[in-house]
Amino acid sequence: MFFKILGISTKMVVSDRSLSVKELKSRTDGNEMDLSLLGLNKVPVKEIAAIPKANTIDLSCNRIVILPDIFCTMLKHLVKLDLSKNQLQELPEDFGKLEQLQHLDLYHNKLSILPVSFCHLRALKWLDLKDNPLDPGFSKVVGDCLEDKQCKQCAIKVVAAMKAVASNQERERQRMLKLQREKEAARKAEEQKITQARAQAKKLEKQMEKERKRREWEEQQKIQLLDDEKDQIHQSDISKNSNESVDEITVSKSHSFGKGAILLFFLITLIAVGVGVFFYCQDVGKKEEICIVFNRKFNEVNVALERLTISLSQSISWGADVLLKSSVDLKKWVMVHFYHLNDKLSHLLQ
Repeated sequence: MFFKILGISTKMVVSDRSLSVKELKSRTDGNEMDLSLLGLNKVPVKEIAAIPKANTIDLSCNRIVILPDIFCTMLKHLVKLDLSKNQLQELPEDFGKLEQLQHLDLYHNKLSILPVSFCHLRALKWLDLKDNPLDPGFSKVVGDCLEDKQCKQCAIKVVAAMKAVASNQERERQRMLKLQREKEAARKAEEQKITQARAQAKKLEKQMEKERKRREWEEQQKIQLLDDEKDQIHQSDISKNSNESVDEITVSKSHSFGKGAILLFFLITLIAVGVGVFFYCQDVGKKEEICIVFNRKFNEVNVALERLTISLSQSISWGADVLLKSSVDLKKWVMVHFYHLNDKLSHLLQ
C-alpha cells in the first residue's frame, strides 16, 4: 500500500548487473548486508567477499536460480544466510564448507533434496525448508518449521540425517572400493596366472627343444659309432685280405721255389750237356748235323739272353720304384717276375 501511495510499482525488476563494492558497503550495516528485493539472478560473490566483516547476508526475494561454484569457497565466514523466496533448484555439493553457518533460511524455493555435505554444518542451529518440493522421505525428516523451536529441531534433524546418508554413502563407497580392489586383485592374479602359464610353457618349450637337440646328438653319435665300426670292419677286411694275399704268395713262392729248384737242376744239367756238346763241336768242326743244330740254337740262346738281360734291367728299375710304395706289392712283383723269368728260361730250354 505504501508503495502504491508513492506511485512506485511493487513488481520486482530482474537485474543481471553486477553490484560494486561501494554499493554493497552502502547496504551494509555493521556485520549485516541487505541485498534483498534487488531482482538479482546471480550472487555478487567476489564483491561480498571484499567486505569480510559482513557475515550476515540477506539475499531473499530475488531471482537466484543457482549459487556459483565459488560461493562456498569465498564466503566461508558466513554465520547467517537468508536465501528465502528465490528459485533455487539445488545447492552446491560443497555447501558443507560453510562450517561457521548457524542460521539458514531456504523458505519458498524449488529444492527437492539437499547435498550430503550438509553433514559438515555442525554449527547450524536454525533451518527453514518450508514450501519446497522436498522428496517425501526427506520431508518427513525435516518436519514443520512453523515456529522457531521447530526450525531449530529441523536443523538438528537434517544435519543428523545427512550424516547418516554420508555414512551410508561412505560404506557404499568403501564396499565399491573393496569390490574394485578385489576385482583388481583378481585381474592381477589372473594376469600373474597367465604370465606364469606363459613362462611355464616357454620353459617347457625350451626343455623340449633341449631334449630334441639331445636326441639329435645321440643319433649323430650312433651314426658316428656305426661309421667307425664300419671303418674298423673295412680296415680289418683289408688287413685280412692282405694277410691272405701274403699267405697265398708265400705258399706260391714255396711251390715256385720247389719247382725252380727242379728246373735249376735240369738247367745245370742242360748247361753241362750244352758245354760238352759245344766243346765237342769245336773239336770235330761244324760238319756234323748235331753241331749245326747246336750252333743255331746256341746263337738263338745268345740273342734271347741279350733280350732277357735288357728286360730284366728294365724290370729291376721299375721294381725299385715299386719298392718305395709297398712291401706287399714288392713281394708280388718279385714273384710275378720270377715266374716270368722262369717261363722264359723254360721256353729257351725247349
